[in-house]
Amino acid sequence: QLLTYKGFFNSKAIFCRVERVQVVISVHGRFVEGRNIISRRLTTLSKILCVDHPDAEEMTSICSTLLARQFENKENLCVPHEIKNIEQRDGFAQSMVNILISVKAAVRSDGNYDYKFSLKTLKLWIENLTRYKNCMFISCVTHEALRQFGDPISGKESYKNIRRIIFSTLNEYHDESLDS
Repeated sequence: QLLTYKGFFNSKAIFCRVERVQVVISVHGRFVEGRNIISRRLTTLSKILCVDHPDAEEMTSICSTLLARQFENKENLCVPHEIKNIEQRDGFAQSMVNILISVKAAVRSDGNYDYKFSLKTLKLWIENLTRYKNCMFISCVTHEALRQFGDPISGKESYKNIRRIIFSTLNEYHDESLDS
C-alpha cells in the first residue's frame, strides 16, 4: 500500500498519507548464506541506486583526503611533512591502499574468510595516526598498520605474511628504511 497508494489505512480505517520516504538497504551477493529474496513487486515499484565498493583509485583519493583532514587544525600535533606535501600524501595513500588490497588477498588465499578488512580499516588506521607525537611518521604508519591488520590475525605464519606485505610495500614507496 505504501508504494502503490502512497499511504496506508490505520486501525480506525483512516487513510494515512506517507510522502518523501527513503529506504536504505545493504544487500549481499546472491550466493551469500542467509540471503533473503526481495519481492519483485518491491523492486519494480522502487527506484534503486546501486553503489559498489570503491576501486583502488577511488580508495586512494578517499585515503589521501582523510589523511589531509585528519591532520588539519591539529594544534597540539606535529603535522608530518609527508602529509603537507600533496605528492607524498598521495604516495602514502597509495601505499596504504596497496597494503589493504594485498592483505585482503593474502588472508583469502590462506582460507581465512573470517577477517574483514575494508575502507573502514583504512579510516581507523588514519585516525589512529594522530596518537603519536615526536616520532618518524613512517614508523607511526607501520606500527598502526601492524595493529589494524596484524592484531586480528591468529597464527604466526599469517602474521609473518602480513608483516612482510606491510614492510615491503612501505619500503617500496618510501625512502626511509624500516627494520624488518
